[in-house]
Amino acid sequence: MLTVCIWVFLLSASIPLLMSWTMPTNELTRLSKLLLAAVTTSYGWLLLACVVPLVAGPNYSHERVFICNVNISICAGTGIALTATQKPRLLFAVVGAWIALGWVYFRAISFAV
Repeated sequence: MLTVCIWVFLLSASIPLLMSWTMPTNELTRLSKLLLAAVTTSYGWLLLACVVPLVAGPNYSHERVFICNVNISICAGTGIALTATQKPRLLFAVVGAWIALGWVYFRAISFAV
């Protein structure tokens, strides 16, 4: 049951991410689209890493910690930057925070065994 809840949490992040991509194109600047692309790539990598953990680096390695930390920073930074510059602000804050929390979860389970 816990596994189902975790996957629901991870997969439901695609809803606000999809909503942010389907905004009218004249409302998003080129930089905003680039930042959304970075978060989308990070999200895809997170889902792939949850299925095949070696994609994020060897087990118990500094590379895995680095990859997780970089992706947490990208998602949180993008959420903050887009929240400051774009509307609707809450949508971009949710996207950045949700995917950053997914990476925090992945980092925690990577070393919990």
